[in-house]
Amino acid sequence: LDTTEAVFKALDEYLRQAGLEQVTRREELLPVGEWGGQVGSFLATDWRLAGQRMCEILQSQSPRLAEEAIYLLDQTVREWEHYRTVWPIAIAFGRKPG
Repeated sequence: LDTTEAVFKALDEYLRQAGLEQVTRREELLPVGEWGGQVGSFLATDWRLAGQRMCEILQSQSPRLAEEAIYLLDQTVREWEHYRTVWPIAIAFGRKPG
């Protein structure tokens, strides 16, 4: 997980360091939730399923903790819709020399 945004901020520089030329970087905001159409729906499904899987893992450790995680996951999904959550992404690409 890129919790400090180190990769996000330096993605294009990594490509330059790898020897690519004409590196281009673009940032986009992707919607998360049904409000965001097909892309938002896909992202919400992926995140929701990942959260459900984590809840299953927690269930074996602590049923009470798993219950709390399920509740928080449900609240998170509701917030995606209510606040129209977006996920910032960076897209970078370049050309091989020659």
